[in-house]
Amino acid sequence: MIKSIFKIILIFLVALGFVYISVLITKFLEKDTPKENKVIFIKPEIDTENIINGINSINDILNSYTNSNITKIYTEQVNTSKNLIKSCENPDGVGVISQEQCNREIGKITKIINLEGNPSNGWLYIKAGIFKKDGSVRPVNDEYETIWFFIDETNFSGHLSVEHSLINRITDDGYTELLFDLSEVVLFDLSEKNNIKNESKDLIEQLKKKNPHFIASFVSTLEQGVIAEFKIGLDSGKINIE
Repeated sequence: MIKSIFKIILIFLVALGFVYISVLITKFLEKDTPKENKVIFIKPEIDTENIINGINSINDILNSYTNSNITKIYTEQVNTSKNLIKSCENPDGVGVISQEQCNREIGKITKIINLEGNPSNGWLYIKAGIFKKDGSVRPVNDEYETIWFFIDETNFSGHLSVEHSLINRITDDGYTELLFDLSEVVLFDLSEKNNIKNESKDLIEQLKKKNPHFIASFVSTLEQGVIAEFKIGLDSGKINIE
């Protein structure tokens, strides 16, 4: 009787071993088998006039920004700290682990600013990236990394929608460079990432409210993110840093 039970257990263990080995072999083969890439067919009808208009439009935007009254919000680069991400992470979508600690960490990178004058137009400029192991910088990958921003309150906080930027490009030194119309900044929650609402925030009007204002930005990433430059340009008036 005991020998029969032992044989059954032995057969079961052997069968289980075969199943486990089969699974490992299957995963190994799937890993080494190249996946079929989906081909995207592109065949535009080139219109050089429209292309030139697009180039001129970008140049006009850049000229308007570079000729504006520009204030550096961050005078030095701001690295994403592990404590900041850990404190403000929202893994279950129901709220951060510690609101008090999250706000304390955001406070470390927050600047107090005051608006002087009455601007009509403005621009938000951010240059950001991710440090690689060799010390060089790569662009922010908007598939799984974002740039978080806030001014004054929760209603004016969230991840910046790069799709709604005026300019989104990569610099020669590997950074992501973004320029936004300050009156039409789209902020979103990560739960809306695949369906971002086209609801912009007018940050110029927000700045015109009673001084002072509180402002901050950081790269939301599990790696070493950095805000290299964070500036605001206004067509008139200026921003003073306390």
